[in-house]
Amino acid sequence: MKHFFLLLAFFLVANINSQNNIAKIEFVDAEKKFQLEKYSESLSHLEIAKELLGSTNAKIMYLEIMANDKLIKKKLNAKTLTVGLYDSISLKIKNLSNTYISSFENSVPFEKLKEIYGINKNYKDVNVSKEMYVKIKMGIKEFEKQNRRKLENSKRDETINFLLVGDAPVFPGCKKKYKTCFDEKVKQHFYDNLDLSYFKQNNIKRIFINLVLTERGEFIYINSADYSKIIFSEIDRVTDLLPKLEPFIFRDKPTGISYSFPMRIK
Repeated sequence: MKHFFLLLAFFLVANINSQNNIAKIEFVDAEKKFQLEKYSESLSHLEIAKELLGSTNAKIMYLEIMANDKLIKKKLNAKTLTVGLYDSISLKIKNLSNTYISSFENSVPFEKLKEIYGINKNYKDVNVSKEMYVKIKMGIKEFEKQNRRKLENSKRDETINFLLVGDAPVFPGCKKKYKTCFDEKVKQHFYDNLDLSYFKQNNIKRIFINLVLTERGEFIYINSADYSKIIFSEIDRVTDLLPKLEPFIFRDKPTGISYSFPMRIK
């Protein structure tokens, strides 16, 4: 009988060790999927690892929080995040991060604790805020782009008109007469890249391109003419293709430049 129990104990230990090893493999796979930005697959591997172990640990919980946080952001960018899904994932992140902080406060590196605490604060209000609802509806990139444009609009009075600038920032390909060359290059960029089919179909003979070269050296299109969404989107698309320049320096600090020109549709 004694030998039987020893043999049984041996098999139990062997089985536990085997499960632990498989759990480690699943965790490694979860890390690989996370690095590949396949967050849903990463979370699936973590669930298997937890099931095999019969519990969780600091490493698994940390990766689980990070993967869920990245998953929300990825779905926001892809415009596939629904309000219900946001509620579900954000609640999970909130609960996991609370548990992580309380359970592993004294046993994990401070930087990881700080990182999880920062994520926890982002989901302080689990219910969808007005700002997050707008982000979900339009996608985070478009939301941030519109916010940036509003900011540039508000700063527009602080810009200097291109006509008053002594010399313009250097546009790629310009070797001399930078202001004249800048003017020519920007105009040619729009003539080369705008899809004019819509304009021609609707008998639009002329449009007005109104830009701001920001203090960061980025071009922003200002829809001052209140064009339709189709026209606005096309001009905005081509504006985004313009290169980033060294900012214009005025009185020893980067300053925005307002630049505009009429464009004939040929």
